[in-house]
This record gives sequence, structure tokens and C-alpha cells, in this order.
Amino acid sequence: MITRFDGSSSPFHQGEIDAQRRVGVAERMNDRGKVFIRTSMPDQHREFFAGLEYILVGSSDQMGWPTPSILFGSRGFVSSSDPEHLRIASLPKFFDALGAHLSAGASLGVLGIDLTNRRRNRINGTVVAIDESGFELAVVQSYGNCPQYIHTRDVHPTQNAMPDYVGSAEVESFEVLDEEARDLVSRSATFFVASCSPTKDGTSFDCDVSHRGGKPGFIDVVDNEITIPDFAGNSFFNTLGNFVLNPKAGLIFVNFVTGDTLLLQGTVELLWDDPSIRAFKGAERAWRLHVVRGRKVRSAAIPLIGEVVEYSPKALSTGTWHRSE
Repeated sequence: MITRFDGSSSPFHQGEIDAQRRVGVAERMNDRGKVFIRTSMPDQHREFFAGLEYILVGSSDQMGWPTPSILFGSRGFVSSSDPEHLRIASLPKFFDALGAHLSAGASLGVLGIDLTNRRRNRINGTVVAIDESGFELAVVQSYGNCPQYIHTRDVHPTQNAMPDYVGSAEVESFEVLDEEARDLVSRSATFFVASCSPTKDGTSFDCDVSHRGGKPGFIDVVDNEITIPDFAGNSFFNTLGNFVLNPKAGLIFVNFVTGDTLLLQGTVELLWDDPSIRAFKGAERAWRLHVVRGRKVRSAAIPLIGEVVEYSPKALSTGTWHRSE
């Protein structure tokens, strides 16, 4: 049986509600959220997850620093024994902070996305089991997302399969963006962002991970700062609501030609009504990441690549920092 939030409880935390109030949609989102956000997965979502070969996971350390991770496996590596549980039969590599964050009771955000057809579904859950091949989550929230701003990609394995062990020479940590990193970010049309908010008792953090897309050039990079426009969406404000309570983010960019990845962590500045965003077509607000640290992983960090075969029609109607159309 699919269960939903009842009339006395809200599917949103205080940060999300504050963001919704700021733009005048809180009451409407409270009603809408109770319809669309469930406490268990419908069969359609369970089948969707089971067909994936990659999945995004958002996690956090004890200081509230979020990390986005990408896990891989053959179809069926994500499974669901019942609507309340999701198992992921994959574990992070040594360089991925998710490994340190995996523990019983930890909160994770999960994004299932199929870049070949622009479908995506999300869950937030709590780790209930970990073994030598993967981990299992108890579902706390389950909901679908629309295909806006997702580009259709021709996803296929890299020429060289991802090695079981990526040597430390292929992993580079840094604190200042170099030209290579700035170039990847400024050319990207897709990235994924992890965020989190403190639990009500303040002892840990609830995590989330989401997709962001636009035209190449929709991200502005100046020195060690990255500015991202926020386009019209479902108005749940899951990510920005987390930023209200915990202004930290983790971003992961993928070079879909080489399979290399770039992870960035930093503090977030919310730009609700900044003059710089007013001329940006399609942007309703923006946020700025002040980069604190980062990590490059080379040598086919991911085993799948996928060049764009069709840009999102919604994204094509938006601007870029180089030409606000």
C-alpha cells in the first residue's frame, strides 16, 4: 500500500517552508507535497530503479558537508524487496567520502535518473543494513521529478572498463580551481548537487541529491566562485531549503567524453534578488558556491559516457552568462 503524509504532518522541513514562503507558494506546496511525496515507493518507481545502471547518492559527514556520489552496476544492481526498502548492490571507491558516511541510521538522498529518456525519481532514506556488496535503505520519502532541463544522452560503456582500483595518482585534491576545472564547469550542461539539513534534534543531517541542467555556459565561474541560476521547477525547494538551514553544498561534474569527474565542496550564498541575475533568461534566482575544496578523478572515473543527442527544450529556452537571450 502506498502511504502519504497525513493532514497533520508536512513533507517539508523548516528551510523548505521558509524558501516557499519567500516566493509565496508555501500553502500551495504543503497541499501539493502531501499528494506527490510518499512514504513508500509505487511499483512504477521500483521497476524504474531496477532498470538503472547508475545511481546518484547524497551523503554527509558529521559537520554537514554534503558529498554527491555515483554508483554503478549492471541492470538489477538496484532492487526493492518491498515498497519501503531499496537495496543498492554497489559500494564506493576508496576516494569517495560516501564510504566513510555509510553507517546504520545514516540519512542518504538517492536520485535515479535515466539520461537516455530524461526520467528521474528520488527517495530519501535511512541506512538499515550494510554488507560486503552493498547497502539497504528504509524509505522516508519517495517522489518523482519532471524531465525539465535534463538532456537526452547516448549512454554507453567507456572503451576501457572502469578498473577495480583507481590509483592514487589518478586522484587529485585541491583547494583552488585551476584552468582545467574552470573550463569543465563553464562548459557543463549538467551537474549533480548534494545538500543536507540538520535533523530536528541537531545530532545529524538529512541528505538529498538532485540534478541541475541548462545550456552550456549556464554556470558562471570567476576565480574560486561558481554562480548557478535557479530556473522554474516544482517549487518544493528541496535543495535551496537545505541551503537555508545549512549553507554547504557538494557538486559533481562529469566529463561525458572521457569519464573523468570533478567534485567540489563549498559554502553557499543564496541570491534571491541579485542584479546580476535579472537579465538572465529563465532564471528566477541564483546561488553561489564559494569553493573550499575539490577532487579530480581521472582514468575513466565512471564506466559510462554519454554525449548529448538532444538538448532539453526547456533548457534551450533559458539564457547563459555569455549571452542572456
